[in-house]
Amino acid sequence: MLKYSKILFVFLVLLSCNRRPVEINSAAVTPYLNTPTAEIDSLLQVLTIEEKLGQLIIYQPDFTEPVSTYQLNKLAANNHVGGFLLKNLPLVEYAAISDSLKIVSDLPLFFATDAAVSLHNQFSDMPHFPQWISMQAVDSAEIKRTLEKHFLEQCKGLGVNLCIAPKLRVEDIEKINREDVDYDFQDVKINRKAIRQIAQLQENSILTIGDSFSDLWYFDRDTTGRLDSILFPYQMPIAAGLAGMVVDKSIFEIDSLHQLPTFFLKNYLNKQLNFNGLVVSYHSKQDSLEKLFHAGTDIYITTQYDSTFNFLKEFYKQGFLTETNLNDRVRKILQAKTWTNQGRLFADDIKIKKEATPVKLIRNKQPMLLPSKKLIGKKKYALSNYFDHPAWHYLTRNLYEKSIIIANNHDNLLPYQNSVGEDFRILQFGNDYLREFEKYFEKYANFSHKLFKTGWDDELAAVAIKSYQYSKPIIILDNVDLIYEDNKKFIE
Repeated sequence: MLKYSKILFVFLVLLSCNRRPVEINSAAVTPYLNTPTAEIDSLLQVLTIEEKLGQLIIYQPDFTEPVSTYQLNKLAANNHVGGFLLKNLPLVEYAAISDSLKIVSDLPLFFATDAAVSLHNQFSDMPHFPQWISMQAVDSAEIKRTLEKHFLEQCKGLGVNLCIAPKLRVEDIEKINREDVDYDFQDVKINRKAIRQIAQLQENSILTIGDSFSDLWYFDRDTTGRLDSILFPYQMPIAAGLAGMVVDKSIFEIDSLHQLPTFFLKNYLNKQLNFNGLVVSYHSKQDSLEKLFHAGTDIYITTQYDSTFNFLKEFYKQGFLTETNLNDRVRKILQAKTWTNQGRLFADDIKIKKEATPVKLIRNKQPMLLPSKKLIGKKKYALSNYFDHPAWHYLTRNLYEKSIIIANNHDNLLPYQNSVGEDFRILQFGNDYLREFEKYFEKYANFSHKLFKTGWDDELAAVAIKSYQYSKPIIILDNVDLIYEDNKKFIE
């Protein structure tokens, strides 16, 4: 491990000092691509089209609504799904469902997470940590490293084998004119965090899917090496073994008329970064599956299973998704699953009956090490006790407090002085009132409040400065996009 760290350090230094493109052999640095395919190719011969299409889908059920566990088990038993992202449900229910899915499925499954800080955030009955972006404001490297270790142990304990991590882009750079913007290298420390997380997860056979890729830039002539600077933040994570990348939806603004060729993003990553890992896209009701397919998506993380599956099936029937292309995608996914399972495609001793159509896998039943049992052990409630330990409640509160920063305190306005009798007006922009903030604010002063939901252009007169000459307005922005071109009137 020490030898590896020294090599990695030298590699980082060389990259930080050299602006020339880094030559990356994707097969060499993306571990699962080196997995032998003989057994997988045999399996591809007997899988039905429906079973192959299912491998392209990671289903994220909406547990805020009633969910039929029978239907989830049926999808897994019929091999019509490649994996699951289970969130917003109680911890014990998660363990029970994931155990059941693992048992009934003949093909190996992905169990994914997009909780970048702690798996606590995946469960509805556990204390939640601040989101990843808020954690960047916490000035404690020790706390962050401790959480990284816990996150790794949680993934191992619950059988998570695919993480939407690390974060690849720390900040969005406003792109006013794509031809005029010049990028410089981001701080190497940013990439070090990503590389450390990739190494930790890889050592435990967990796939890392970087979040996310959006720097799709084309230059007619690039004599200054601008493209190398733009793509630099992705080069080191790829060289460290990144398994895949999430598609950032902003890239579709560049290709709104479908002028770029089919699979343009997959080809771009391969040509510009020599990256041949998995291309992963999120699909919800608002997204166009055709766009995601056109970009070159390998895996669809979807809350809309039926529409996603039917879309892929129809595209296959129409010839847009050829059998060769489908086999290539499924082969890569099964290679990744084999890699997560210590080089074995199946957890149990399974024989493939090649004459069977559709495929039926004959499983010689072996005792299975189910996710929940890894943490429960002999103590019946050890799993719940770990995640719901009082120390987590204290830590989350502490982190929320540490994540609050004062960006600017013009004229020393804060803290408010002589608040008794003052006319405070709280103007909230977002989807709902922030009741917790109001509860604490009223301990110090009385106030009136107004909520402006998304689409407030017609109500801007209500926030004119002249309306508050004799009062103290407090403006709260909750997940409001402040890109100047989109909200010019509001900002002014």
